[in-house]
Amino acid sequence: MKRLWQRLAARPLLLFELLLASFFTHVLGLASSIYVMLVLGRYISHGLDATLFTLCSGVLIAIALEAAFRGARFKLAAVFAGQELELNAAGFSILAQAQFQHLDRIPPELRMELAGSAREAHQPFQPHHLTALLDLPFALVYVIALWFLSPSLALSACLAMAACLGLGAWQLRRLGGLSTRAMGLAAKRRELLSTAVFGAQDLRLFRAGGVLQRAWNQLNAQLSTVELKLTQETGAARTLTGTIAALMGVAVITLGAVMVVQGQLTVGVLIGANILAARALGPLAQFVGLSETVSKAEAARAKLEQFLRLPLEAAGGTVIKNLAGRLEFKEVAFSFPGARMPLFEGVSFVLQPGAALGVVGPNGSGKTTFARMTAGLVDPVRGQILVDGVELRQLNPGWWRGQLIHLPQEPLFLNGSIRENLQAANPEADEATLEEAVRLAGLSAFLDATANGLETLVENNGRTLSPGVRRRLALARGLMTGGKIVLLDEPFEGLDGEGQTAVQEVIAALRARGATVILLSHDRNALRGVNAVLDLGRKPVPALMLPQRPGESAPPSAAAGSREGGPVHG
Repeated sequence: MKRLWQRLAARPLLLFELLLASFFTHVLGLASSIYVMLVLGRYISHGLDATLFTLCSGVLIAIALEAAFRGARFKLAAVFAGQELELNAAGFSILAQAQFQHLDRIPPELRMELAGSAREAHQPFQPHHLTALLDLPFALVYVIALWFLSPSLALSACLAMAACLGLGAWQLRRLGGLSTRAMGLAAKRRELLSTAVFGAQDLRLFRAGGVLQRAWNQLNAQLSTVELKLTQETGAARTLTGTIAALMGVAVITLGAVMVVQGQLTVGVLIGANILAARALGPLAQFVGLSETVSKAEAARAKLEQFLRLPLEAAGGTVIKNLAGRLEFKEVAFSFPGARMPLFEGVSFVLQPGAALGVVGPNGSGKTTFARMTAGLVDPVRGQILVDGVELRQLNPGWWRGQLIHLPQEPLFLNGSIRENLQAANPEADEATLEEAVRLAGLSAFLDATANGLETLVENNGRTLSPGVRRRLALARGLMTGGKIVLLDEPFEGLDGEGQTAVQEVIAALRARGATVILLSHDRNALRGVNAVLDLGRKPVPALMLPQRPGESAPPSAAAGSREGGPVHG
């Protein structure tokens, strides 16, 4: 509730207009009670049709004005509801712009949950919910009117309102923990669902369906228990609210009847007072009914705020004119948070333009992390990475990635046409650049065999494409940038002999025009022609070696054979 009022207070003029419209709405709402009292007190007593006509006309005008103010209030409240777009945009911008090294620590399913929680967090701002909450303070309008009729009856209504208000506050606290737990269980269930959808083949091949089914059943049972508890608590609160309203009605009628017999009230005033008491209690009863919505929104908002606090990538930075492509690593080290030892440390080398460095190591040795670090997605914990003498951290991230020809190990594509996927890497590229990238990547034969060519749709983020086509498409996308730094992670994976030859030819052509190449692979045969090899399998300080020559039993150390000023030196 505190966050709700803070959000409302952030737009004081709009809040004032809402409150003013609510005030007139409830003041005009008094007309029906006054009409009942006057009809019973004047028309029935004297029987003058003119009096009835006047009263009826007046109450109809009041009802029409009340409806107009309610409509205006609903439109004003809809402006706050429009802020949901801002929250959704903010949540998605974190996915697109947060620093990768922080975002990558959050499981993908949880990222989806957090980014999508904006809708749940914004539920109290929906016009019908917001207007119901804004009605709370205006319950006093009916209490004040009731006080002028009978302080005793007003006191009965106040006691019932206090009971409802306390019940709503108590329920908010009680449901908060249940809502948080339900959201956590729902997120875990979505993780299992994602595994079942995207891992259907492995589930069958490795007979893991039974394990997943048991976990699914267990989570469903836990979630059903929590949701049932939420439903029971909400139902019990509504039942109790109804009971409080019924008791208040009995109290008002009973006390009022005694006052009528004693001559302190008329029957018309008693009926009008009963209507006023019911309308005074209405907003608080609505508040109790909304407590589940508010508690879920509070839980979602708390999660969303943690997500929104992730640091964003820099929007600006240094841009190097006439980039040559000289890369230098100075005592670079990387370790994951909480790890007992670094993934690697003490990495130092200079890679001159036109040179090629091979990076090898078994799975888990850090090749992909090395590629991400070179791309500026993660920062080293120690040391420096220099590009033409400028530290990588100082460069504009968007500009730097535009200088990369990057082939990731697990490429992912947009759900759109092949043309859109290629142009996304370089929207300013012309048709000739696109056709050249397709040709060099060896993608032409695939496009010629399809009915729509470049307009062929990529579905399921490219997962339906064969591994070879995915690699060729990813390479073509990378070539679209025309960058001076080439970063290829497992470039031969999924390719046949013809595809591997095509990649080798692309690498040779890129080096011939002065591009700096880094090849990452566990397969040393993929590193033919490189100037040096960095072995991340050596821990904690990787070994920088010259490539193995034919007939040699082991590659010599770069420290013994490197040449200062050569393509690569350590």
